[in-house]
Amino acid sequence: MKLKLVVASMSALALISCPVFAADAVAVAPQHKNHAKMHHKAVAHNLKGEEAMPVSSSLASGWFNKISLNGGINADTKIGNLYDTNGPSYTGENVKRMSLNNAFVNVNADVNDWTKAFVGLSYQDASANYGAASAANLSLEQGYVTLANASVTPAYLKIGKQFTNFGMYDAHALIQPMTTALSESLQDAITVGFDTGMTGINFYGSAYGLDDGSVQLGHSSTSMNGGARLGIGQTNDQLGWNLSADYLNNLTGVNNIATRLNNVYETRVGGAAINADINSGGFKLGMRYVQALTSFAATDIASTNPANGAKPYAANITAGYGFNAMNVDQNVSLAYDMTHDAVNLNLPLNRWTVGYDVAVLKNATVGAEFNHDKDYSQANTGTGTTNNQFGVRVGVKFG
Repeated sequence: MKLKLVVASMSALALISCPVFAADAVAVAPQHKNHAKMHHKAVAHNLKGEEAMPVSSSLASGWFNKISLNGGINADTKIGNLYDTNGPSYTGENVKRMSLNNAFVNVNADVNDWTKAFVGLSYQDASANYGAASAANLSLEQGYVTLANASVTPAYLKIGKQFTNFGMYDAHALIQPMTTALSESLQDAITVGFDTGMTGINFYGSAYGLDDGSVQLGHSSTSMNGGARLGIGQTNDQLGWNLSADYLNNLTGVNNIATRLNNVYETRVGGAAINADINSGGFKLGMRYVQALTSFAATDIASTNPANGAKPYAANITAGYGFNAMNVDQNVSLAYDMTHDAVNLNLPLNRWTVGYDVAVLKNATVGAEFNHDKDYSQANTGTGTTNNQFGVRVGVKFG
């Protein structure tokens, strides 16, 4: 890949989950954190003398050799107890029987030794309960410029529409982990950071600013939001690990929360996240934790007691094992999610997830996932029900 997202280098590992081609990112690292980036190099054509024609100086210099292209398609099928208008409609769950979850094309450009550009186009046709996506749409999911030269300095600057460094996740999972629902933040932002890029223990960190478009009651304009990340890790197939801590000044920077508030809020609530991973051989273990640092106003997001404001948290732990059997790459995973005080964020109390992926052909994977959700009790303003879903994803990638 001609361009690696600088933020992606911050994460020694990606969270293991069933969804096909998870980034990630997370992410994922939080880049699409999010789509996995594949190598593709445009080949310059040699024009023989008799075929030669006038060309621009930029074309003659082979600028197209500095551009790479990759992409993919994820198509989902769901069966089981899917929710209707009277059901819980949990945030992050695509409840369509069949859908083109997303089709994406990523363009990477090495502009010069210090400047790189990334453009990510994405088409989504997931249900309204899948994150903030409410209808089929083609969008510029990401588009940013990175100023960096790792051979000279560990510092970098990233400007544009991007997944900010709050939490790690795959942005197009078959079903979002609950921590993703409380942390995914796709915003127009400016990020400054560093990544030592050391082969041993690596240190990294970043700070970012954004205007998420939310307005506090009593104010006539939006306020700047922002956050930071600090992490340490080591990439090693025998024993690798990663640990990072994130801070977000106002949880209105999380897309699902901003949608829940309709971009208007009474009280600012900060958030914190912890991301941890460890791997050894084919085994991987990942943990994600996201929490509001103070309580929301009851008029913003109520607690299980409607008179009080919620102070939610979500946790996810995922274990996975990748192996090759009969010359076919495969992966199995088991995950547990839980929340607290998140009933009015349309999240269940807990969830068990079992997943299996198999590479059926080159660059083509089939994944299956079973989810068992338990809602909050009726005494805590939930439904008190349990729900089961089974999903299958067919994913292909190119580039």
